Amino acid sequence: MPTPRSRVLALALLFTTIAALLVIADRAPLRWARQTQIDRIEKRFDHFYTGTVAGTIQGPYVYRLLVPRAVSAFTTILPSVRPIDADMYLKLSFLVALQALFFAYLRRFYVFIEALLGVFLLDSLTGYALAHIVGPNIIETGDILATCLFVVCLQALHSERYLLLSTVAVLSMFNRESGLLLLPAVIVHEWATHRTLHRSALILTALAAAYFGLRLVIGKGQWAFLDLFSNLPNPVANIYVFLLLGPLIALGCQRFSQHPAFLRHTACVVPPFIAVHYLVGRVVESRLWLPLFPIVIPLALGTLKRLGAEHGQNTSAA
Repeated sequence: MPTPRSRVLALALLFTTIAALLVIADRAPLRWARQTQIDRIEKRFDHFYTGTVAGTIQGPYVYRLLVPRAVSAFTTILPSVRPIDADMYLKLSFLVALQALFFAYLRRFYVFIEALLGVFLLDSLTGYALAHIVGPNIIETGDILATCLFVVCLQALHSERYLLLSTVAVLSMFNRESGLLLLPAVIVHEWATHRTLHRSALILTALAAAYFGLRLVIGKGQWAFLDLFSNLPNPVANIYVFLLLGPLIALGCQRFSQHPAFLRHTACVVPPFIAVHYLVGRVVESRLWLPLFPIVIPLALGTLKRLGAEHGQNTSAA
C-alpha cells in the first residue's frame, strides 16, 4: 500500500514536471524565433520589469510590485542571472505551488483521484492562458502568483481562519487587485455561517487601505482600461471567453443545490469577476481569467463526479 511519503513524492515529481513543461513552452520563442522577435520579447519584458522597479511605468502595473521586486532581489543575490531568467525560476516555483495548493484545496471536497483530475484540468487551462502573450512576460508570472494567493484565501476562508485570510488578501494587493474580487465570497460565506458581516467589513477596510495606500505612496495615476465597448463588439474575444469559461460554468450550474455549501458560496465571485474584466480589462487576454479557475473548476468537477456515478449505476443496472 502506498505510504503518505510516497504519495507526496509522486505528486511533487508530477507537479514539478508539468510546471517545467509549461515554462519550457512559454519560453519556446526565445529558442526558435528570429532574432528580431526575440529582441521584441526581451524589450517588452524589460519595459514592465524596469518600469515597475523604477516606478516609471503607468498604473495599474506600477502598483504590482511583488514579482518585479522578487526578480530584482534574485538578480541582486545572483548578478550573473538575467531578470528574464530569474522570472523563469519564479514562474516554475509558482506553477508548482499553484498545483500543490489547488490539489490541497480540492481534497477538502473530493477524493485523491478526483482532486488530481481537477489539477490536470487547471494545468491544461493554464497552458492556454499563458499562450496569449508570445514568450515570457513578467505580467503572466504575477497572474500565476495571484492565482496561488487566491487559492490560499479560499483555503483560509473554508477553515474560517480570518486573520490568515486578511493577511494574504492584503499581500495580494501588492501583486494584483484581484483579491478585491474575493470579497463577495467572504460576505456570503460569513453571512451564511454566522449571520454577521463584521469580519467582512474588517477585510474590506484592510484591502481598501492597501489599494489606496499604494496609489497614495507611489502616485502615477492609474489608467482605467474602460474596454466595455471594445470587448462586447469583439466576436473573437467573446468566443475565446466562451470556450474558456462557458463549459465550466455550465457544468457548475447543473444541480447547483447539490454542490457543497462552501463551493456554492464561492460561486458568487463569478458574475462580478467577469463584469469587472469586461469593464476594465481586455478579455481576449486569457491570463486574466487564471484566478477564476479555482472557483469554477471545483463546481464543474462536482457535476462530472455525479455524471460518472450515474453512468456507473445505469451500467450496473443494465
